[in-house]
Amino acid sequence: MVSKKRFQVKSSAQQQGSGAKYEPSIKSAPWHSSWVYDWPGVDIHIDKGTKNKHFFARQALVDEWQHNFLPMIQSIQNPRKQYKDLIYILLNMRWVPFTLIIVVMYFAMCSLFALLLSACGDYQDFSDDFNLSFQTMATIGFGVLFPQSRCANYVIVAQAIVSMLLLSALSGMVFAKFAKPKAKMAFSSVCCVQPYGKDKMALVFRVANATRSKDVTRDVVMDATFTLHLMRIEKSLGADKYVLRQYPLKLLQPNFITFRMAIALVHVIDADSPLYGLTEEKLRQSEMIFQVSMTGVDSTLQDTVIERRLYTVEMVQWGKKFAEMLNFDERKMVVSVDFANLSQTVPAPLYIRPSKIRDPPMANPVITRVQENEFALSPTPKMSWSSQKRIIQRNHSGVSQSTAMEPLFEPLLQPSVGTQRIAKCRRTSQDIDIVPEQIAHLQKQLEGTESLIATAEENDVYEQDEERLLVNSMSSRHSIEITNTPRFASINAKNVPVSYSFMSFYYTALHMKWPRILMLIVGSSILTNLAFGCLYYANYDQLTVNESLANGSYPFEIAFYLSIHTWATIGYGIVAPNPESKINNTWVALESILSVIFVTIFTGIAWSKFARPRAHIHFSQNIALSTYNGHRCLLIRAANTRHHGDIRESTFRMAVILTNSKTGLRQMEDVPLVNAMWPSILIPVTLVHIIDENSPFHQFQNPDDFSVHRMSVVTLFTGLDSTFAENVYARKMYFWDDFVMSKHFENAVDFTPDKVTIDYSKFDSLLDDDIPFHLQV
Repeated sequence: MVSKKRFQVKSSAQQQGSGAKYEPSIKSAPWHSSWVYDWPGVDIHIDKGTKNKHFFARQALVDEWQHNFLPMIQSIQNPRKQYKDLIYILLNMRWVPFTLIIVVMYFAMCSLFALLLSACGDYQDFSDDFNLSFQTMATIGFGVLFPQSRCANYVIVAQAIVSMLLLSALSGMVFAKFAKPKAKMAFSSVCCVQPYGKDKMALVFRVANATRSKDVTRDVVMDATFTLHLMRIEKSLGADKYVLRQYPLKLLQPNFITFRMAIALVHVIDADSPLYGLTEEKLRQSEMIFQVSMTGVDSTLQDTVIERRLYTVEMVQWGKKFAEMLNFDERKMVVSVDFANLSQTVPAPLYIRPSKIRDPPMANPVITRVQENEFALSPTPKMSWSSQKRIIQRNHSGVSQSTAMEPLFEPLLQPSVGTQRIAKCRRTSQDIDIVPEQIAHLQKQLEGTESLIATAEENDVYEQDEERLLVNSMSSRHSIEITNTPRFASINAKNVPVSYSFMSFYYTALHMKWPRILMLIVGSSILTNLAFGCLYYANYDQLTVNESLANGSYPFEIAFYLSIHTWATIGYGIVAPNPESKINNTWVALESILSVIFVTIFTGIAWSKFARPRAHIHFSQNIALSTYNGHRCLLIRAANTRHHGDIRESTFRMAVILTNSKTGLRQMEDVPLVNAMWPSILIPVTLVHIIDENSPFHQFQNPDDFSVHRMSVVTLFTGLDSTFAENVYARKMYFWDDFVMSKHFENAVDFTPDKVTIDYSKFDSLLDDDIPFHLQV
């Protein structure tokens, strides 16, 4: 059974008495051992038979053909079948193997129908049957080879329908692959730890826009946003076990309005950094990896582009900085970007004065931890409407200006980090004095020296003004009650506008499974051809029929063959309307137009289904109310069940349905999560909500309380699909009978240097807590 140590409240003596066996390849960081950075549900260990001794040191990461920080992933009892990821495999392939697969598939279908035609016995040589099959599949129909017997004609009927479906599906797939946006980003193959100011260090990465265009206005990445995450294996405080932790590392400037040449991403290693106190020796002995992610908008495609790069410990250059790669020629007004110097470094000796040892974390990491995301780790805010005044903080004169940035051509460090900078203009004291206080305050916020979020004391100052300004204010959590949420299985829409009724066909097709779509298309094709066959049969005497075809088939069958030949645009010449027959030629023209419309619609549906991104997120069946590291909390588990591809920038939200007692209106109120953003969702994640005095769940002490209020919780997932570079969403609604108390999720992930094993049979497995939930205070 999985250990329950994380779900027990330990005293200080117990924590100090539990010794841990030291592993030289894994360094513990006691100043950052807060549980809020943990990746719950993951067991870390090194087997004796493992080939690799390091978790993140792999040649695949150096060669850039692996784009996730995990080794080989093996899933057990995954609810999603592997064949369902075939479209992701094909779309992520390079064009050469993709084209080879399409060609092999095409000729395989031709060979299959050639075997069926050979069984009918119209031709003695198999090559004739294959040529007839190929001409039918390609809708050529020269007329030299044609089906003669009834058997061969029915094989041609089936192949004509299959060829239309296959060509439409392949066209949709190829278009989806062409339309897939691809960022032209070039990341440096190394990163540098270099001096920053007099007493700090900085971790620097370099990224360049690898377009070949000479036009400065083309191939620009707009609104480029970068994120930096550190995944590190550490020792858990007071426990003889290893844990996987993920830290969001703050960048000096994570967002750029435009990105055309080269920029440096800088993380200052200060007292608030998880890398604080890092030395070169500790770096080489650490089990950690850096993940740099970029999202932006391509100016050519006007579409979202994403990119990611991983950096292992071996890729970190200690005491070096990047060499210059931009050369400005002011006379010719040309900027030269030398990509040969993208990863070139020059010495930058580190003469850092020894810093003071950081104090151990406080007893309540939930309150002391600072995160950029609103409400991410702070205590649960009051359930009230927020005012714009809340996010405005008054200027403090005592804020340090040590991290102020100078104007740069490309936003970089003030010390040189390997990119040319425009000389800084000197400003007089008079110019500085006339800067408004608001602009100075905004500059401090942009530099990161002043918070955008008001403190608790300042919120209290604005409390009275806020209640007076907001007419529809909720005042406080006391005006909000848990609503009795009815449970519905379906929604019956009545009197829907006609325009939406027409669009419902398209949305219905997108939600259909492929077998049902194929059955619908094949069935409609056969019915349409039977209808036109009846029209041709009504004027059968005005048809020109080959003698061999007339001797082997009935008149209605011949009319049906004509309909199929017209529908599939084959035209062997063995059956056709007489030139003098206006009625039959009219039916042929009408059927050919319908055929083009039919193929176009199916191609569009196929492309939409192929290019439609989906999250494939699997949520746990229950919500567990447990005690996690001494805190009463609510736990939900989620996982990406896809076998291929990842979802980046993964963000979760949780909301509870509330009723305002003053207005009587129902509303959804967000509840904060300890970690709302995750660098990857290739392995299951556990969402944690701390239940404090301001939480809407604070009033519940036993399962009967949930049943009485009939409450419901909605969980929303958003992320960027790595295949389509599109936003994907997933949601799950939990009702009152989905809550379980005094239980926690069993660990479902086994992480070793060789592989990661995800056991989905344990995904919903719940273990009993040592202490009942309602006894925790």
